[in-house]
Amino acid sequence: MKRIEFIQHKGKPILTLNFSGCSPAEVLKVIEEARPIFASQPHNSVLALDVVNDAHFDIEVVEALKNFTVHNKPYVKGVAVVGVTGLQKLLLQSIQTFSKRNIYLFDGVEQAKDWLVGLS
Repeated sequence: MKRIEFIQHKGKPILTLNFSGCSPAEVLKVIEEARPIFASQPHNSVLALDVVNDAHFDIEVVEALKNFTVHNKPYVKGVAVVGVTGLQKLLLQSIQTFSKRNIYLFDGVEQAKDWLVGLS
């Protein structure tokens, strides 16, 4: 899986951000590369899937994710996140509170993709 790509699931496009195994610097790079992709989409259209298995976050990443989530709000119809564990759950709650967005956690990618396509 590429770091950023549109995939098809049941005939619907899903924008997938793969942060798996990323260092904080790599997470920041993915965020910056993804920002214009979100901005190029119609409002309330993006089904977003974030995979964060074994990703490493620091305070700079958390702040970048907060800003990224606010930036993407107009374009996103739904967000599913897979691979959140431990302290990451607290960080995600902070991001949700800051951005005033609902972000849904799933145990597996297939379950997340099924939920996303059910939104459209």
